[in-house]
Amino acid sequence: MRLPRQSLELLEKARHSALLAVETYNRPAAPFRTHGYIVLMQIAWTALLHAVFARDKVKPYYRGKRRRFILIDGEPKRWELDECVNRHWQGKETPVTRNLRFIIGLRNKIEHRNLPELDLHVLGECQSMLFNFESLLEQEFGPKFAINESLVVPLQLSRLRAAHSSEALRQLIKPLPGDLGKWVDTFRTSLTQDEYDSPEFSFRILLIPELKNNLSRDSLSVRFISYEPGKSPEVDHAIAMIKRSQLPIVNQGLVKPWQVVAEVQKRIGTSVKMTMAVHTQCWRFYGVRPSSDDDHPENCHTNHCVYDRAHEDYVYTKEWIDFLVSELSRPGKLVEIMSWVKPPPAAPAAPPPLPPGAP
Repeated sequence: MRLPRQSLELLEKARHSALLAVETYNRPAAPFRTHGYIVLMQIAWTALLHAVFARDKVKPYYRGKRRRFILIDGEPKRWELDECVNRHWQGKETPVTRNLRFIIGLRNKIEHRNLPELDLHVLGECQSMLFNFESLLEQEFGPKFAINESLVVPLQLSRLRAAHSSEALRQLIKPLPGDLGKWVDTFRTSLTQDEYDSPEFSFRILLIPELKNNLSRDSLSVRFISYEPGKSPEVDHAIAMIKRSQLPIVNQGLVKPWQVVAEVQKRIGTSVKMTMAVHTQCWRFYGVRPSSDDDHPENCHTNHCVYDRAHEDYVYTKEWIDFLVSELSRPGKLVEIMSWVKPPPAAPAAPPPLPPGAP
């Protein structure tokens, strides 16, 4: 089918904006490169969806009273990206729309305030935004409009080398400050597990240095492989050697105390009355976290509990729920837990007596 001229012009704008976004992001010395990438990719996505509407003879303009177009500087006001997403996917939420809404939210914050460096924190979502753009471009207009032939894997510098791995890890887990960090955490934790895990929301990669050069002389330096935990022993081993510890960055898979209470009650039945008071006594009895006035609230048994510094509270793991169900199912265990009283701190040892004649 021959495309309308307007649709072709919008496609050209979309492709050029996407390529400029990637060029901006991959420019090593560019300040605010993630910020620029996000703005340019929003332009690319908006132009792409407008091209789809133009092809389908849909007019992407806001209408006011009596169905008349709303004018801005004499021109009909076009749908922004958020409205284009609503119209194209007809209100249905998918990992693709979640990714776009995440980026739109970031873009709004970029427009209205100064933001810190975002590169390491939103790399996965930025990569998915590009992949999703390419997928929809090919799906709607065919492979001849694809831009993947123009893209390459960018060169990486010090962060891949062992001498810098500790600093890279510290930068990676360093939380975003203030309201932005809370907004990002809130958005991610609002997703379902399937949405969060989908590569269409956030594309996560692991770069593993290949120490052997005996595959073949014409093999690629970068290879993309399918990875399933537990089913790829070599990759599992590499991850185990590279990942120093499992440090939670967001609270994905963790639950609040009231959710622990509800789940334990559901699984254990009526044999035990599970309440918030019982839960509090349980974490005290088993010592899984410090008291609320402790100077080091992060000193938890992390397989059961994690301190959320952004919200200054604690969240709990599935292992903690399983443990409580097992323990509270034992006859008499609840009585033992509820009757336990934390022993007072040990008194400081008395100083040794002074020798005779000492001043």
